[in-house]
Amino acid sequence: MKVVLPSNGLLGTKWVDLREPTFEDLRKTQHATEDEYLFKYEFIKGLCEFDDTKITMDDVQYIYEVSATAVTFNTVTMSIKCRSCGTKITSDFMFGESEMNVRTLDKDARKCSKVIEGVEYNFHILSAADGVAIHTYALDDEDSERMIEEATVCRVLGYDITDASIEKVRNLPIALYVACFLYIKANWHGMDIKKEVECPNCGTKHTMQIHLDSTWVKMDLPTFIAQFAAVRTCLDFKSFLKFTVPEFQNFAAYLNAEAKKKNSNG
Repeated sequence: MKVVLPSNGLLGTKWVDLREPTFEDLRKTQHATEDEYLFKYEFIKGLCEFDDTKITMDDVQYIYEVSATAVTFNTVTMSIKCRSCGTKITSDFMFGESEMNVRTLDKDARKCSKVIEGVEYNFHILSAADGVAIHTYALDDEDSERMIEEATVCRVLGYDITDASIEKVRNLPIALYVACFLYIKANWHGMDIKKEVECPNCGTKHTMQIHLDSTWVKMDLPTFIAQFAAVRTCLDFKSFLKFTVPEFQNFAAYLNAEAKKKNSNG
């Protein structure tokens, strides 16, 4: 499947050839890293080929979301509490049917500079490789959130992630530090997943938004075993692992239909 990236080829790659996740891909998630970005990066790396210096961090999220929809049959269930009466509102989001916009990058987004306290700084769109460097730097550290922030500022400003650069970042004007994250926010690109819903109790209208995290493709061992158990009488484990989730569901439905037909004739 050809997936056009929301970065619009800004760093060099405009699209990737993405295959649907199989049970083998889902099996690997049981032992994957807990870091959200690295998890998504490794997951999509197994589904398509790309140069991580030529796609953006937001492209990684976008490719992951497209992959996750294949696992969830293009449907995700969302829940929020009504801000007026506290009622839990649950609704299904159907990709392709619900309101969904894809924001793309402008061709000049990479060019940005700002003068702060008399010094000119150049800002850079973060690549997938930058994301790996940032999150690997902070991996398994107790203060990982702060380290991710500092490493992110390093890469936005074009600094290598070194102890010297981190120390430099800590001494930057607070206005520059904030400007780096405003730059990231202003140049965000990807899938805007949202849906307008109405509270069934009081009628208050809400906009439900969702960010697909790693849980959408993680499959725990009991669920994995149960899936295989449904077809193990006619399918070996190696063949089962080659199925995508939609293929498996169609196969299981066929087996159930044949079993009912046999019982009715028997």
